[in-house]
Amino acid sequence: MTEPDETSRKAEKQTRLKIEQYITLAEKLSLYLEPIPFSGID
Repeated sequence: MTEPDETSRKAEKQTRLKIEQYITLAEKLSLYLEPIPFSGID
């Protein structure tokens, strides 16, 4: 098995997309929660 499996490649891509969506969601949430001071977060 030298070639990467197509299904695992697709799954990897989907996982990456999900992570990006979560990051976007977190950024949106942080905008709403901006007035609240977070300790340890720059």
